[in-house]
Formats: sequence, C-alpha cells, structure tokens
Amino acid sequence: MPFTFSEIIVLFFTYSVIGWIWETIYCSIKDHHYDYRGFLFGSYCPVYGFAVTTILICTHRIQNNLFLLYIVGVIVVTIFEYFASVFLQYVFHMKLWDYSHLWDNVQGRIAPIISLFLGDRGSLSCKSYSAICSKVNYLGRNKNAWLSCFNNSNCDGNRLYSYYL
Repeated sequence: MPFTFSEIIVLFFTYSVIGWIWETIYCSIKDHHYDYRGFLFGSYCPVYGFAVTTILICTHRIQNNLFLLYIVGVIVVTIFEYFASVFLQYVFHMKLWDYSHLWDNVQGRIAPIISLFLGDRGSLSCKSYSAICSKVNYLGRNKNAWLSCFNNSNCDGNRLYSYYL
C-alpha cells in the first residue's frame, strides 16, 4: 500500500473539499448565481474524495508515465462514477448528475466527454498530490492521525445532521 491509512483519510478529505470548491465555482458561473453543490451539509463532496483517492492508489506505480496515468485515470473515473451513481440512486434515492443530453451516454450516468475530462483532472491531481502529501507528511504521523480522526468525526456528525435535517 503506497499510503498509510491516515494519509488516505487526509487525502480523501482534501480532495473532497477541492472537488466541492471546483464544482461550486463551475456551477455558480454556469448558472449565473451561487449554486451550493453536494448533498451533505458540509463543504465537501465525498464523490471527488473517493474518486481521486482511488485513482491515487491505483496509479501509484505509473506516476511517471503520463499517458498510462491518463488512461488508468479515465477508466477508474468512469467505473467509479457509474457505480457511485447507481449507489446514490438506490441507497439515497438521489440522482446528482444526469448526462442523458450528452452523446453516447450510458443511462445518463456516464458519458465519454465527461470521462475524458475527469480523467484529465484525475491525472492532474495525481501529479499534484506529492505537494499535498509533503504538507501532510510535514505534520508528522501523530498529528496526521489526529487530523484524520478529526475529519472522520466531522464526517460522522455531518452525515447525522444531513440525515435528520
């Protein structure tokens, strides 16, 4: 395993927040008004955290091959996005994205143009993760473990608040 458990937790929350910021800014500009993104109460989108962390784990051996990194990123993102959509729909009865208007989509869950774009973002994230990891490792193992515990507690509280709201 290329990362410790606490590093995975910190990376998950880091990319969840980055994904939430990116999507909120993009959708707000597109819709010409502030558009809160996400289905939880906090300022993070777990879908991005899970996706990027999965890409980081799956591509740790090919970080120096940009082409392979991109191909694996596209494949992982496409598979992850499809199953995340199915999970969200059947467990939470939510459909958070719909690509049915895009060419060659599969049940509105995935579309080639989105997969290619997200694969590119995933590759970029993999190339930039070393900067984040160096900051995380700077904290030291003990503080890193405390940070991951804090993030988990925050996520649990958020989940309960979102569920009962």
